[in-house]
Amino acid sequence: MFFDLGILTIPIVGALGLLGYSIYSGPEIVFEKVPVPHALEDQGYTSEVVTRHLTDSVRRIGEQAKSSLRSVDVDFGQTDRSMVAVSDYLHITPVIDAVRQMGGLVPYHFAGELVLQGNEVEFRLRAYPREGQIRDIKHRGPIDELPRIIESVANDAMMVIDPYLVTLSVRRAEERAGSKDFPRTMEYIGKAFVAIEPGELHLLHNLWARTLLLQGKPEQAMRVIEQGLAAKPNHGSLYVTKGLILAAQDKTEEAIATFDRGLELNPRMGDVYVALGKAYDRLGRTDEAVARLRRGIEMRPDDPANYHMLGTLLSKLGRKDEAVVAFRDAIAHTTTEIKYFHEYGAALQAPTGF
Repeated sequence: MFFDLGILTIPIVGALGLLGYSIYSGPEIVFEKVPVPHALEDQGYTSEVVTRHLTDSVRRIGEQAKSSLRSVDVDFGQTDRSMVAVSDYLHITPVIDAVRQMGGLVPYHFAGELVLQGNEVEFRLRAYPREGQIRDIKHRGPIDELPRIIESVANDAMMVIDPYLVTLSVRRAEERAGSKDFPRTMEYIGKAFVAIEPGELHLLHNLWARTLLLQGKPEQAMRVIEQGLAAKPNHGSLYVTKGLILAAQDKTEEAIATFDRGLELNPRMGDVYVALGKAYDRLGRTDEAVARLRRGIEMRPDDPANYHMLGTLLSKLGRKDEAVVAFRDAIAHTTTEIKYFHEYGAALQAPTGF
């Protein structure tokens, strides 16, 4: 987005930085620096520290979600430049107000402050979406709980930016914690249905159905995914979820056909190839499972899960050398899946016929 002064055209985010606003931004998101009371600065919570914590938390939510369907660029970097040169060059004093108004061209613009109230602190943040009403976000608590308060504000900010991603992030966190009931996920699904755009409801149906499946409720999951398909019949990931539900109901042949329907719509979906591999293997057709995984790697050479599943299948077939290569490739494409390292080690130590 550009701000045209008739003399010089400069990017809107760049203009905000040049004209004295310390901001943290991605290409579609701007956070103004959060003013902080002096009493908090004395405790190390400077304006820069609080703002960085907030934006890092927002970015982390997007990273934790690891969504193949959606992403949001929140790779924030502080803009800190002098306004002297540009203001002298332009000979315009009130341009700061103009730039602030032009901030409405940014899809998501946030501004707020920390306020001390007795022994507690309140974080007030205002969201200025390009489309829609201004939204107020407030969280309050003891000063020593400020990190938690900032995290709560970040969650609510992401609910404005992308309700689907923040809900998926919560689900991922509960998965890692070993949850069986996913209470926070279900809470956020309810919030997201209120906040999300009508044209994107199918994403929440997909997430809701997969959560129900993780809860061991395939019948309910099927009802929800059918609602999603009714709203968006040509969305490939919905068919992957339906296939997973069918597989959980031991309808393996039907699941394979459903996965293939999803691939017709989007051949680059990563998780479907792993699901297909498991389905073919369940039917005793492991060679076909290997072939489908190799096809998945051709389509998504950056997806470690495909390499890992291929290594698992090759190990089962006793093809140790090929399995070792597949596990090594899985490790090369991830830094977080510790189990890949363990299984690579097991494959290396296994005798021929492992």
